[in-house]
Amino acid sequence: MSNISIYMDENTLKLLNKEAEAEKRSRSNLIRKIFIDYIENKDKE
Repeated sequence: MSNISIYMDENTLKLLNKEAEAEKRSRSNLIRKIFIDYIENKDKE
């Protein structure tokens, strides 16, 4: 698996933390899920 660097501002990180807390996930797992969903949806286009 290759590493991807993402740069986010502080507000985006705060939103991700809130979302991760609401879903009882870690932030890194939430980011992974977002990318997987994005890639799967992009493949459908």
